[in-house]
Amino acid sequence: MNTSGGFEPATLRTAPRCRYRILVIDNEPAIARLFGRILGREHDLQSCLDVDEACDLIRRGATFDVILCDLLMPGKSGPDFYRYVARFAPDLCDRIVFITGAICLASTREFLDALPNVTLAKPFSRGALTTVVSDIGARAIAAAAKPQGFSSSRRSFSS
Repeated sequence: MNTSGGFEPATLRTAPRCRYRILVIDNEPAIARLFGRILGREHDLQSCLDVDEACDLIRRGATFDVILCDLLMPGKSGPDFYRYVARFAPDLCDRIVFITGAICLASTREFLDALPNVTLAKPFSRGALTTVVSDIGARAIAAAAKPQGFSSSRRSFSS
């Protein structure tokens, strides 16, 4: 697991500015609006208030450069979404950034420790969020531009 809530953005090299397609999955409308205020001017955002709605988008062929997914939600949660994407759109798995305020829960740690995905632990800074979006988005664009048959290496954030 790569928790990036504690790093300072100045310590990371960010990719040149690019407009990314971002999916926000969070059951709290206020959180989705917050992401919209922080990221909406520079990126194209789509929000879903539950995992079923997000899975329906993926099922219909929607693709995103970055997916910001709350880990714990009522009903289906972040792990449910990840398992769906792994089965039906595995090329999107490494674009998922998990967001959680429950990093101390054993079930949360177990799930996150098993994955290479970036995790933003609440509270995180605006700079941490924009840096993660830039990095994941740049990797998504680079992966899409690579000829078939090449594998991409994953870089990750560390605290």
